[in-house]
Amino acid sequence: MTTAWLFPGQGAQELGMGLDIVEAHAPVRRCLEQASEQVNVDLLDVIAQGPRARLARADLAQPALFALSYGIARLAAVLGSRPQPGRIYRCGADGRAGFRECARSRRTAWQTDA
Repeated sequence: MTTAWLFPGQGAQELGMGLDIVEAHAPVRRCLEQASEQVNVDLLDVIAQGPRARLARADLAQPALFALSYGIARLAAVLGSRPQPGRIYRCGADGRAGFRECARSRRTAWQTDA
């Protein structure tokens, strides 16, 4: 069986998204914290408290979605789920790059997409 992982893009953000998995799995929370450091905003607070319009901003929605997707993908990999080569998130879901490296590579896009 072929496994494909699909990750949400901007527009999929919702207040409260991922809070249950962030609370249950420290590695996912760390990804969100590291993304927060990159953008100098507490993304967990933005996700939990909003307001919705603030979370909809590209410079906040994109790093929040990326951090949650990356963290969940890494958690799934630890639990034994692996995508087929060539069908992985372009940065990091395969474990070849760390979160900080991926976040740094995306940071310019987050800043210019706003």
